[in-house]
Amino acid sequence: MRHLAITVTFPKSSSFTFNEVLQEASAERSFVTMTLPSGEERYRVTYSLEGLDRYRNLWAKIRNWSQVDHQLDGTSVSYDGCQEMLDCACQGAALGTHNWCWGEGQQGGTLGSIAPLFSCRFIPISEANHLGWFQYGTLNRERVFVVDKIKLRQRISYYLDRACAQYCPLLDEGNIDAIVSRLPSRIDPRQDDAWVYKQGWIRGRYQTVGVEKRHIEGRVVGSSRPEAGERSLGTASPEDTPKDEATVRLINGRMIPKVTYQEVGGLDEVIAKLREAVELPLRLPFLFEHLGVTPHRGVLLYGPPGTGKTLLAKALANECEAHFILVNGPELLSKWHGETEANLRRIFDEARSKAPSVILFDEIDAMSPNRDAVTHNFEAVQVSQLLSLMDGLVERGNVVVVGTTNRPASVDPALKRPGRLELQLEIGLPDTEGRQAILAIHSAKMPLAEDVSLGELARQTSDYTGAMLEALCREAGMLCLREHLQIGKGSIPLLSEEKILELKVNMAHFLQALAEHRPPVKKVTSRKRQVGTAGI
Repeated sequence: MRHLAITVTFPKSSSFTFNEVLQEASAERSFVTMTLPSGEERYRVTYSLEGLDRYRNLWAKIRNWSQVDHQLDGTSVSYDGCQEMLDCACQGAALGTHNWCWGEGQQGGTLGSIAPLFSCRFIPISEANHLGWFQYGTLNRERVFVVDKIKLRQRISYYLDRACAQYCPLLDEGNIDAIVSRLPSRIDPRQDDAWVYKQGWIRGRYQTVGVEKRHIEGRVVGSSRPEAGERSLGTASPEDTPKDEATVRLINGRMIPKVTYQEVGGLDEVIAKLREAVELPLRLPFLFEHLGVTPHRGVLLYGPPGTGKTLLAKALANECEAHFILVNGPELLSKWHGETEANLRRIFDEARSKAPSVILFDEIDAMSPNRDAVTHNFEAVQVSQLLSLMDGLVERGNVVVVGTTNRPASVDPALKRPGRLELQLEIGLPDTEGRQAILAIHSAKMPLAEDVSLGELARQTSDYTGAMLEALCREAGMLCLREHLQIGKGSIPLLSEEKILELKVNMAHFLQALAEHRPPVKKVTSRKRQVGTAGI
């Protein structure tokens, strides 16, 4: 570590503390008295990092005096502007560059979590997409991102100068230059799976604005951060990613739900119709081009709450490997004039840029009410914007819109005409076979006793929706747990591993749960589903 000279120069003063200040300064070995050509005397004292407390005590007494000078390595700098750097340098000298400047050794520390690229805490440039070094550059005509290393180095110098960090005795600017020189000069996401194109708004248009690192399960693929010990640039392998445990997966920058048709019970007829109308055109569009047939571009799923409408839309997006966008009405609404319509346009722009895409408008009746019945003008404008985006002058591309509602009569009729949500599928209460399939799905991971009859439970739950059957299985499991584990005001008792393995959910648990939790909804539709494209 090189030596940092902190120099303070002050004149004679009429302050009552002058003698005290002069005594403190003269006690330092570096104290010097200077005589100017005018005959005035100046006093200069130089401190190192070890004398930081004495230096600050002295400055606190002379900071309001006139003709006081403060320097770092012979350059006049602001006292207040360099104090954070001095504290950081002291900490780094105590803990070591490896443990402090790189942000390592701090459990849960901010710098460690965003993979810093340079060995200085005052350089907020890292591998994170929002602070990445790959923000500096431009896309050429071949859609290859050219990294502007000169601009990157200028930005680093700006951060160092802002905090006076260029005077830090721990800073190695040669290492910074070496890291910048080893960064890739050109990035082509089409050739390197670690990168994807970044989308954003430029002059009112949603378009490609640069590149960013691909995220897989919360990790950044393709790290450029130097490894600990040697601090040379390395690249993380995509094969090193952790096991997938999230509810969505990422493929080529698209968010795809991890829900399959096998997880949707009792809806085989609806699934078949949906796959024929939506999945087939997304997977094999050339067939429809050859036949000259325009496939369905919108689906309205209607029926009682809890019958699996949203789950079915997620499974559709997964099977088609389509980017999935879930839209809830309150997320779109804004108090500012025109902002709600702008939010809708952004959603469709994102869907077009990441096509094939599925946009799910959950409870679509809340955001597209019948315009003849609305009382506020902004509601009618909002519906008109949605209609134009779904079937207007601008082609929406390979994007499927799915709407769900339990009040189909409240949806604006124009939204249900051909070209928009023309395919209308009723998802009613499941029949006996459907209920048994749903119970099998939700009890698949439960340790069931031999006396449990899912067929009998299906016959006794005629008015249950899929969500209610899931709640029934959950409550039966909780009743089994309560039999063996009593939780009061005291500490929670522990069960041995052998006791846990002996736990089984029996038929009595299901029947008790069935008696305690009856369905609160009325039977609103027949058990045999009506599937078709007729108007509602």
